[in-house]
Amino acid sequence: MPILNISLPSELFKTIIQTTSFAISNDELKPALTGVLFQFKDGGLTTVATDGHRLSRYHIKEFESSDFNGDIIIPRKFF
Repeated sequence: MPILNISLPSELFKTIIQTTSFAISNDELKPALTGVLFQFKDGGLTTVATDGHRLSRYHIKEFESSDFNGDIIIPRKFF
């Protein structure tokens, strides 16, 4: 698996976590819901978290991710 090097300013990361972390699921039987989805696409960044009842989304239109387009789920344990 290739190693990704994506730079995200700490204040932006803090804002994303504060905006989305309340909706992260605690249900370990649904591992895809136990983190925050970071979607890098077309020069933008969208982050989403859900527990099946609540949904939180944060979007940045202009974000450079060094030519990476894809999705990454960062688990709650990382925060």
